[in-house]
Amino acid sequence: MRTWLSDSRRRATAFASFILATVALCGAGYAIRSTYFLDADPAAVATGGISVDGGEQGWVVLLGDSQGATYGYELASLARTLGFRLNILAVAARNELPSELDTLWPDV
Repeated sequence: MRTWLSDSRRRATAFASFILATVALCGAGYAIRSTYFLDADPAAVATGGISVDGGEQGWVVLLGDSQGATYGYELASLARTLGFRLNILAVAARNELPSELDTLWPDV
C-alpha cells in the first residue's frame, strides 16, 4: 500500500478517497447520534428531564453524561414495553457529579 500511495500519479486519488471516506464517516456519525442518542436539556434536569410514562411497574432514573445518554432510546423502549416509568437526566458534555466544577448536581 505504501508503494502504491507513494506513486505521485496516485496521490490525488488517495487524497480524494480520504476526503470521501471522512465525509461519509462524519455523515454516518451524525445520523447515528441524532437517531439513537437521547439526552436531556441541561435546563430541564431540575424539572425531571425527559419523562417516559410506560406504566406503573416501577420507576427508573437514567443519570449520567453522554455515556449514559447512549442508553436513552433503548431504555425508553424498554420502559414502554415492560411498563415502568423512566426519567432521563443524562446530559451530553456536562458533569453531574457532586463536588465538581460546573456540575448539574444541585438540579439533580
